[in-house]
Amino acid sequence: MVKNGTKSGRACFRCAKGREYKPQANPETHESKRRKTSTQFTGCKFQLAARPLPDGRWAVKLPDGPAALHNHGWSDPTAFAGARADALAPFEQEVIKLSNSGSRPAQILAAIQAEQRGIHGQDIINLLQRHRRAELRGRSPLQCLYEDYLKPEASKFVWEDTRDSLGHVISLTIAPKSGLQLLKQNPDLLLLDSTYKTNHHNRPLFNACGVTSGNKTFNWAVTFMSGEKEGDYSCALAALIRILQNEGIKVPGLIVTDRELALLNALNNSAWVSIPHLLCRWHVNMNVLAKARRHFPAATKHGSEYRRHPTFKAFLKEWNALLASVTEDDFNKNLAKFRTPGRHPDAAVDYAVATWIEPWKATHGLPCRHILYRHLTGDEPVTIQQIHKHWWLWRPQEQQHVGDDDSRNPNVEVVGIMPMPDIPLDPRQVKGKGRPVGAIATTSAASRKKGAGVNSTKRLPSAFEYNIEDELTTAVPAPKQQQQQHVTNLLQDPVLLGFSFGRR
Repeated sequence: MVKNGTKSGRACFRCAKGREYKPQANPETHESKRRKTSTQFTGCKFQLAARPLPDGRWAVKLPDGPAALHNHGWSDPTAFAGARADALAPFEQEVIKLSNSGSRPAQILAAIQAEQRGIHGQDIINLLQRHRRAELRGRSPLQCLYEDYLKPEASKFVWEDTRDSLGHVISLTIAPKSGLQLLKQNPDLLLLDSTYKTNHHNRPLFNACGVTSGNKTFNWAVTFMSGEKEGDYSCALAALIRILQNEGIKVPGLIVTDRELALLNALNNSAWVSIPHLLCRWHVNMNVLAKARRHFPAATKHGSEYRRHPTFKAFLKEWNALLASVTEDDFNKNLAKFRTPGRHPDAAVDYAVATWIEPWKATHGLPCRHILYRHLTGDEPVTIQQIHKHWWLWRPQEQQHVGDDDSRNPNVEVVGIMPMPDIPLDPRQVKGKGRPVGAIATTSAASRKKGAGVNSTKRLPSAFEYNIEDELTTAVPAPKQQQQQHVTNLLQDPVLLGFSFGRR
């Protein structure tokens, strides 16, 4: 029931399903292009009136005729948004906490057992929107970030930003103090990488991670950049090294990145140039797998299992052996074997060597297994000093920081710093690379004409992920005789049969 006005001290009520639905859609729009909507209005005529009595009670009067009866059955309380909001109210703080930790509305529904309470996903979205409006208090998200999280004296973050002459933020680097504390204890290895579409302004996110002696990664800084050119990376790298200087943390002994040419040029032209640099071997292998696959026969499907062609498996085996060479002599021998004419398709070999070996030969690194082998097979024991400090579970307090007189710790000279306002303006809209038109989560042509933006944060798959998916969908089924023989072997070999069921 809903209130329907007052008259001469009396209160009038009507059914919540009363009145008729008035569609706002254009009747000339084709049925296939109309939104699929529904309504709770049934045109119910039920009404009642209540008037106060002198003793404080109320007298209720039902009218005669159609207004005395409902034209529908009983409705569950969860059919009304107000009732669902009341049921969700006790879980408000839990919902906000789960959302801040990255949980999606569907995951939040499962966490609070919403199905038993009749709560819908839209109710979660509405609650989070109300919380967001209350948190912003009429400010922009950038103002809220600076005023509530970065500027306060008790802030848990260290930050650096760069702005243009008009006060628009160009680059913003944020480092949590907890991550910097871990970096002080594990400063030897630095991982750098970029991703896209992770924020309101669609800025590329430059991520800096460290690695503990237990081989666990941790995040110690992120940078929101305006683009992905060499200048953008140089600005981000300069901010990172300033934070290291201000916090008294030594620069890392090794940097690992993927083959982002703009980032590599920025490293070579910055204060980080003297630090040893390696390419991420996983990225190298995935790119070789994706680009070289087209030059070999397609994979075959055996039951529910996909098998690469033997020639492609031999190519990958020799490629991995080349990357895992222990000494420079082994590397040259494996390279000569890999490039033997007629051993593998020329196009695949030329891509792997020209793209990943010749330009970046010094960035693959050579393991020190031969040194350990010499000690273990001889009489001389391996001492702790021969193991890099990064892998020590305990290390003495070191006093060497950024800016000390060391060949690998160059000073950074900062020039042209101008006085800036406390809160910067929102970044300018710059069209970046990456997500092409028509890719996942992009706007359609119609929505772009209306000025609608992209709200999704779904990452665009990399090239090798597309190729791996294509490899499964384009696999050639094995001949029928070979499939029948494979099934016969399974039925006749109980050990193999048991192993197959165990894997399932």
